Amino acid sequence: YLPITQIQDVDKRFIDANNIIATASRDEEWELLFKQLEEFPELINYPRILGTALYTPLHQAARNGASVEIVKLLLSLGAFKTLKNAKGETPLDTARRLKHQHLFSILEPRPLHTVSSHDLFRLKQHFQVLVNERLQNFKIIPELRLPILDPLTELNVPLLRCVIPSVNGGFNLKLTRSGHNPQIIMNSWFHNIEGSGKKHLIMPQGYVQLENGTV
Repeated sequence: YLPITQIQDVDKRFIDANNIIATASRDEEWELLFKQLEEFPELINYPRILGTALYTPLHQAARNGASVEIVKLLLSLGAFKTLKNAKGETPLDTARRLKHQHLFSILEPRPLHTVSSHDLFRLKQHFQVLVNERLQNFKIIPELRLPILDPLTELNVPLLRCVIPSVNGGFNLKLTRSGHNPQIIMNSWFHNIEGSGKKHLIMPQGYVQLENGTV
């Protein structure tokens, strides 16, 4: 899942493919959707980059009441059940609102790593503050659409890699402890700035720097 900075930082082929995927999933053109995802599998969890509704292909399948087979295909390609659109809805929430009962069971998130909603909210808050702090320290102020942390709970290996094209850098997030007092390790770097690599521990109580990274 990649945060988006300014649109000029993103390759045009990537944007074009994203638009095709977003439109195809909205219009239930499933054959076209899966053809595009074969070429751009990393776009499985992207909403329309230029949009504001933040509907991923799985959200659109839920909205359209797609068949269970279509949803299974999307999940097999790595679609996250815990991503939220601009209304704060997961795909399951969307299906429930529109009463597509045949999708309730398959869209039910089944976390592999348990983090309470309260702790997850606090982790998100500290993560956002930390990213902004890291950017401002280097006088970098891009417009970021930061990833939400919920998918960490449903990944076999709870690791998200996020790239910020405009600064030739980014960060990795790894959930290293779930349950009581969950912890996330964040490694961040900016390749154009020597000595910018840092490692931080993010907890519900706050965050601390552990060590300098290798960049």
